[in-house]
Formats: sequence, C-alpha cells, structure tokens
Amino acid sequence: MGGLAMHQHRRIRSARRTFAWAAGGLLVCFMITLICGETQHPEWYDRWYPTRRDCLKQSLADHPQSALCLLLGSSRPALAYLPETLPPLYDRQGRSVLPFNFGQYGAGPLMNLMLLDRLLSEGIRPDYLLVELLPSYLHINGERFLMERAGLRDAPVLTEQMNLLQFGYLYTKQRAKSLPSWLAKLGSPLRDPAFDRPVIAELMGGYGGPLLLMDEVTPLERQLRTAAAHRAVGQVLQRYQITPLAEGCTQALIARCREANIPLAFLLMPEAPLFQSWYNVDAQAKLSRFLDQLGDAGLTVYDARNWLDESDTYDSHHTLRRGAEKFTARLGAEVLPDFLHSK
Repeated sequence: MGGLAMHQHRRIRSARRTFAWAAGGLLVCFMITLICGETQHPEWYDRWYPTRRDCLKQSLADHPQSALCLLLGSSRPALAYLPETLPPLYDRQGRSVLPFNFGQYGAGPLMNLMLLDRLLSEGIRPDYLLVELLPSYLHINGERFLMERAGLRDAPVLTEQMNLLQFGYLYTKQRAKSLPSWLAKLGSPLRDPAFDRPVIAELMGGYGGPLLLMDEVTPLERQLRTAAAHRAVGQVLQRYQITPLAEGCTQALIARCREANIPLAFLLMPEAPLFQSWYNVDAQAKLSRFLDQLGDAGLTVYDARNWLDESDTYDSHHTLRRGAEKFTARLGAEVLPDFLHSK
C-alpha cells in the first residue's frame, strides 16, 4: 500500500509540474506576443489611429504650405464632419487652411489627450485644434474604448491622469482579452463599429471625412438604434457628474496646447431633441457650470447641440448623410471662420 501511495504522490507532483510549465509557457508566449505587438506592430491593437494618421500625413504632404486645423473627438464628429466639402479656408494671417477630421470611436477627454500626445510626439503639430466635449464622457471615462487603443507608449501621459495600478490592471486585462484576435487582425480590414462592415483606408476622404454614410433609416431602425443609445447613456445623464478625471484631462489638454502654442477651442456636437430630453435639470446645470469655467479661462466653446433635427440622425445623436452635410456646412460658415480669425 505504501508503494502505491508513493506512486500516486509522484504522479500528482508530475502533473503539477507539467501544469506549471504549461502555464509558464503560455505566459511567456503572451509576453512575447505583447512585446512584439507593442514595439513592432502597434496597429494590431489600434488600427484607427495609424489609418487616420497616415491619411493626415499624406494630406500635409499634399498641402505643405497650409495651416492644419484638426478636429479631435468621438464617433459623433467622425461621422458628421466632411471637411472635403468645405470651401477654401484662410486664417487671420492669410494662410490657406487644411481642415482635417481626426475623430476616433469612443474618444473622450482621456483619449483626446492621448491622441494629441501621440501626434505631437510624431512631429505633427496642429496650427489650430478644435476638440469635442462629449457630455456623457465627462461622466464616464470611456476606459473600455481607451484601453482597446492604448499601448505602453501611452503610459507616461495616461498615468499622469490615472493611477498607475489602475492603468496596469486595465492594460493587462484588455491585452489578455485581445490576444486571441491579434493574429486574425493582421489579415482583416479595418472595421467600422457603426455599420458592422469592413472599412478600408480608401473609404476615408482625403481630409479624414467619412465616405460611408447612411442616407436613410426606416422608422423601426431609428427606434432600435435610439433605444440602444438610451441604454448606453440615458441613465448616465440622469445621475450626471463630471468626474475629476475628466476635468483633469481637459486641463492637461489645455496646458499641453498652451505649452505648444496651439490655438484651442472646444465644440459641443449636435444632439437631436429626444437625446437632449434625457438630461435632467441637474445634469444641464452641472454641464453649464463646467462650460462657464472654460469660458472664464479664456477658452471658446462652440455650441452646436441644436443644429440638427431628429430626422438628420439615425439614433438622435449620430448623423445620416444629410445631417453630416448640414453640420459641416454650418461649421464651415460659422465656427471655423471665427476660430481661425480669433486672436
């Protein structure tokens, strides 16, 4: 009996060692893939940024004498801003202006700060910067979208705003979740979550504007999409708080622009009447106080919230083609001339 027990004990120890070696091997593979992705293929985890950046670089090469007016923001401007359709623009110095849409899905204050930091580190300095203020993302920090895009290269700027341990946990969690799909991404086209269909660089306009826009939706489609939007942010707008992280990121972005001598203004994107009804009175008051603080600091906030009707959107805040055309025309007629000629 003693021999049998000893044999079983040895088998258990052997199985444990095998398991430990297998787990260690998987961890090593994960770390190797992670390091390879971070250093050699950052596009594995963030394909939106390099696609837009490369488009921007080409536009700058095509217009070397033009001043760059960049719009940073979320899917709202990403889908609504058609800079290719604007008439020629000039700033107060008489320079021609290159307008560019650098909207990124899921971008809020933290991601906007990260994107600006990336651009500046790569030597791309906007002559004018227009940044969307997304009210719901002043409450929720958008960590899920952020960590899908953020890499170790972004740690210095992100850990100035969020706890190092929090960044490490969110980063590791997202990378472990993304690992199975990384290799598959190598051969897949860029995907646009708003339409759930492949989108490649050729479908992006020369100035970053969207070429793939919906012309119309059925009443049922609009109802379903609007219900999804309400599920995503409706409750947020009822218990609205502007977080210290959002305020800190906004102040950091302002400081970065002043340090780099970049003229900066903020933009509130259109929200159709139904979407605006989801805010309670307290939420509107808190947002107004925040906007007043920016104004007191000498910053201009352009308010486009009432520019579009319900029929111009497919979910009360993302635009159909006609909504994008209306928004862009008014931005080009009212906002950009004022911003480009302000002192």
